[in-house]
Amino acid sequence: MMNFLIFLVGNLSGLSIFYGLFKLDQYLSLKKLQDEYNTFYNEINSLIGTNSFKFISRFNELITFKVNTPSIGNVNLIINLVRGDISVWEKDQLLYTSNYVDPQLLTEIFNKIISYYSLKINDCFKVMENIVDKATIKKMNPDIIFPEAFPKPDPTFLDIDIVLDKISEVGMNNLTIDEKEFLENYQKNLK
Repeated sequence: MMNFLIFLVGNLSGLSIFYGLFKLDQYLSLKKLQDEYNTFYNEINSLIGTNSFKFISRFNELITFKVNTPSIGNVNLIINLVRGDISVWEKDQLLYTSNYVDPQLLTEIFNKIISYYSLKINDCFKVMENIVDKATIKKMNPDIIFPEAFPKPDPTFLDIDIVLDKISEVGMNNLTIDEKEFLENYQKNLK
């Protein structure tokens, strides 16, 4: 009986150790994957706003950029605005998704992209209930005109709160000429 108990305790101890090592291996593998993804997405983040980061197109809520990265070379970065995903593609091969990326880093990337590229992202036509960037449409037919996907607000309806909200969302550089003029006039009137 004693031998059986020793055998049972030994096997249970072995299973516990094996399970612990298995979980540790899973944790270390996931940590290594997260570190690799965060390193690459930090590289992407550092390229936003440079000549290595170019807006390509928008179709509905999918926005495509061409990015020339030091570590991989040319890749396509596809942002899904609805899902909040950023995926990285090389030709037809998916290299990275944002599943393993630190959420704070993703938020920083989204905010930076919106700050630098909002004018291009929102300069779109509405084509058969789809949103398509104007540059893509004009490449196909330079003479074609569709309704604006995001009509410009009437400048007579501007107020300081709207302009300040826009500055905090997309940055001063992305204000329209009318909004900048409104802000300058507002500042002059305060003096």
